[in-house]
Amino acid sequence: MSVKDFGAVGNGVADDTAAFQAAINSGLHISVPDGTYRLTSSLTRTNDRIRLTGHGIGSSVLLFENCNGIVITHPSRDRWPMSVLRDLSIRTTADGTYTALSFTGGEATYTRQLDVSCVEFCGQAPNQCWYTAILMSRGESVGISGCFFLGNSSDSPNNYTKMAHAIRLTNASTDSRIVNNSFYYCDTCVLFDGGAGGNAGEGVNILTNHMVLVKYGVRTQNNHGNYIDIAHNHIAAREGGVLIGAPGVAGSNHSQINNNLIFKRNDSAAAFVGMAVYSNRCSIMGNEVMLEPGSLSANGPENHILVNGTYCKVIGNTAWESDGTGVWLQSGADHTVVLGNVGAGNSGPNILDQGTYSVISSNNFDD
Repeated sequence: MSVKDFGAVGNGVADDTAAFQAAINSGLHISVPDGTYRLTSSLTRTNDRIRLTGHGIGSSVLLFENCNGIVITHPSRDRWPMSVLRDLSIRTTADGTYTALSFTGGEATYTRQLDVSCVEFCGQAPNQCWYTAILMSRGESVGISGCFFLGNSSDSPNNYTKMAHAIRLTNASTDSRIVNNSFYYCDTCVLFDGGAGGNAGEGVNILTNHMVLVKYGVRTQNNHGNYIDIAHNHIAAREGGVLIGAPGVAGSNHSQINNNLIFKRNDSAAAFVGMAVYSNRCSIMGNEVMLEPGSLSANGPENHILVNGTYCKVIGNTAWESDGTGVWLQSGADHTVVLGNVGAGNSGPNILDQGTYSVISSNNFDD
């Protein structure tokens, strides 16, 4: 059925909140025709699913006025049908205040809980945006693909922080896929935040995404969950590409950072790290890290690859033209293998080994 069967108008003027909520409450698969649907309060679904399919980004627009967007609580039942959001624009009239989609998964098994595909998350005007586009708690087997995340698009570094997180995972979100998305003008594209519980999630694939005009690409913090697979992404960031943990803050053991292209943006004078791993048994393989041509002089160190965990592998990476170190094994690095890496133009040491029991071999850096 169509949301217009429940009384929605879609002219951008009428308040369509009650019609949308009635459509969602029906439990049916709801089509959202072309139009701008003005919504003045959140749309909620508790212990059940939502299925909304539009006619495409920019055609079917859900416009939330100064409120959070869609709030879903999945039931704790095995094999319960998943929620679906497809081919929509979910927009806000506020500037970095609200959350577009909040999803809390149920404690169930063998369940694909949520699929979000070809959805735009942005402001209605260029100087408007969501604070968090997707907030996921205890999500299991969630798919986020082909989506477009746009923060405050005023081309100023100060505005990169208005969309604080495009995707934020908390509370043991597992076995999910974040694939083929585009991120612009946000602080952090994908954040794993374990909070006080210390487990944001594990078994998550972050693949073939485009992260440009951002402060950070992927960060994990307070996360004792294992195995984050970060591969084949293009990241052009101001301060960091991929950060697995931080000094004194747990990251995600057994993670893979492979075959990514990571740039420091040339309009950034901030300190920068391409990839930093404060976790154990992680692999950093086949990545290229470099400064964009014409980069500003940095006000702090620029380190391409930093390792401070045990039994990690740094193999076959390329580190170009930093005002710091190519590969830095810090004091917490133990039994690290550094093999077959190449690079040139680094003002600091190409390889700085402050760790223990390191194996460093067959690297080729041009001083």
